[in-house]
Amino acid sequence: AITSTGTKKGELFLGDVNTQLKNKNITADVKVDTNSNIFTTITINEPAPGVKAILSFRVPEQTSGKVR
Repeated sequence: AITSTGTKKGELFLGDVNTQLKNKNITADVKVDTNSNIFTTITINEPAPGVKAILSFRVPEQTSGKVR
């Protein structure tokens, strides 16, 4: 699925594009905004019985990674 949004404030236009990719038990959500920031969340359902793994990070900021 691909979605996009946009807002115009005066002469400034702000927007983003979102996509969600699914393959078996893995879901990847990717969002790109007007400032070329990329926000990514990867969810893995049941990599082992009863376990759910979520990885999220932002590019180009290298210190934004999170694992849950």
